[in-house]
Amino acid sequence: MTAISNQLEIPKSVLSELGNNHARTASIITATLQLVMEKGLQTIIFSPTKENAVALALCLKFRGCKAAAITGETPSFDRHKYISDFKDGKINVLTNFGVLTTGFDTPNTEAVIVARPTLSVVLFSQMVGRGLRGVKMGGTPNCFIINVKDNILNLPDICPSSNDLRINSRIL
Repeated sequence: MTAISNQLEIPKSVLSELGNNHARTASIITATLQLVMEKGLQTIIFSPTKENAVALALCLKFRGCKAAAITGETPSFDRHKYISDFKDGKINVLTNFGVLTTGFDTPNTEAVIVARPTLSVVLFSQMVGRGLRGVKMGGTPNCFIINVKDNILNLPDICPSSNDLRINSRIL
């Protein structure tokens, strides 16, 4: 824990361990399928590694969910197509690692799964912010935020800046 505190970053070895944890990944898949297949929600998953983002998307596709993974290695054309398809509802889930936290706006995002731990309040806020647009900003009236239980605790509560957004939050 001292190394984490000193660096103010989660070591890559820890992120890799989380990404390779099959039980954790299965729980994320189950939660995602509930959000998408049962509730029909457009969902973004922030993964701990690029390999985990790809594995999640593949497993979700195998289970009948329209999903795509975006990482730093995803070709620009494919990245734009996946985002466009997500905005149009042709893809229900975008998994990603280190790409969709900033400079990315999809007002139709109805659920965010934070499966990538961070010590940064700014990064955490950016991740959950993908779904917290609210109606006045062209977004949705409701947003489900799922924070995986092994993520860093004591980050600030998620508080919308207006009354036009209802947040349903839980820990997986």
